[in-house]
Amino acid sequence: MPSKVKNILAPFLSVVSIGLDIGSSSVKVAQLKKSRFSKAKAVLSLGSSSIQHDVSASGVVDAVKAACRQAKTEVARVNLSVSGSDVIMRYITMPAMKSKDLSSSLHYELERYIPGKSKDMVVDFHALYKLPNNQMLVLLIAAERRVIEERVRIVREAGFEPQLISVDALSLIEAFSYSPAAGSSKEVTAVLDVGYASSKLVVFQQDLPNFSRDISTGVRDFIQLVCERKQLEPAAALEILTGQSADAAADAEGAVRPDLSGIIDELRLSFEYCQRNLQKRIEKIFLCGGGTRIQMLSESLEKALAVKTAVWDPIQKFGAVSGIAKTDLPAAGPSFAVALGLALS
Repeated sequence: MPSKVKNILAPFLSVVSIGLDIGSSSVKVAQLKKSRFSKAKAVLSLGSSSIQHDVSASGVVDAVKAACRQAKTEVARVNLSVSGSDVIMRYITMPAMKSKDLSSSLHYELERYIPGKSKDMVVDFHALYKLPNNQMLVLLIAAERRVIEERVRIVREAGFEPQLISVDALSLIEAFSYSPAAGSSKEVTAVLDVGYASSKLVVFQQDLPNFSRDISTGVRDFIQLVCERKQLEPAAALEILTGQSADAAADAEGAVRPDLSGIIDELRLSFEYCQRNLQKRIEKIFLCGGGTRIQMLSESLEKALAVKTAVWDPIQKFGAVSGIAKTDLPAAGPSFAVALGLALS
């Protein structure tokens, strides 16, 4: 087929979707390309760019452009997400009712769940599943309108157009459901995305979220601990945490383990809530995000919580991945969970 004809037909022969994850320290892009008529696996392309010390909107725009160039994005439509303190996720127990009745009921009770803010928020909800005693669990999501508008403005300035806006917790579930790690298990699973400034926890079963929360501990906190205790610069502290320096394992163990109690306590309280209120006992924890590079993290959490813990690489299902260098994929893969989940949405 002549190349000119191929170029004309390309949009009709394949489907391209892009997930754009704008974090606190970097931007990550995942592009999926799949043939409409072939059973061949989807082609995955990844891109990543650090947000430099200039964390203004222009610095983020530059990082979006750089990450998309690395991924060689082919379309302008992107799926993105929001997270953090400006996003509220509530898991509400309500009497079982039809969707239209649920909409009316929540409309009148928004102030109860989002006091003083409901007029400034974009709100959505979804009935998850039935509970005993004619009750049901409802997921209520609310994001500040200004945050969404700012995120949309940044994306448009970078030359792209938002197609879908989700939240990180749901994107993590989307990516996990596509992963070999999901299998056909009906276990209650927790995914902990350990990011630079904070961590995200989501508990789910068969693709349905049961619980989620943000935890204000991230890689930055561990770096600061090592810097303070060993009088090092951040770059040297990160080398110790990720096992790149001599005696790194012992150094990281001594510097960080005593202060893991904060994140461990948050996880323990969350798991106890799920078991007590939802009768959901967490069977396994999957770790993703940049924090998976901290070698002793998985083992420490497993010992403290007595729950089997493993690092999850969301791109493992893809045979060939472009954009990111092949040698960097083993370390970088777990950081693309949200971006991949958005591309799959």
